[in-house]
Amino acid sequence: MPTKELPLAQGSVEDLFTLISVYVDDDLQAAAHIGLFVLPHEVNQKGRYSELMTIALVGELLGEVSEHKWLAQVR
Repeated sequence: MPTKELPLAQGSVEDLFTLISVYVDDDLQAAAHIGLFVLPHEVNQKGRYSELMTIALVGELLGEVSEHKWLAQVR
């Protein structure tokens, strides 16, 4: 049986972003598919909701205390 990867056991922050992004995107798509909610799509939308959630979750996992500094660092 395969073992689940622990998010903070990733080799780099990029690996952590990739792992979290896959989980978040899969879960959001599945939830939208079964009708739990509708993800709006704006004409000039700069990113997907899964990307925004991934950035927030990785910041939380890494213990970032300032969301403004974290967002600036990610940009």
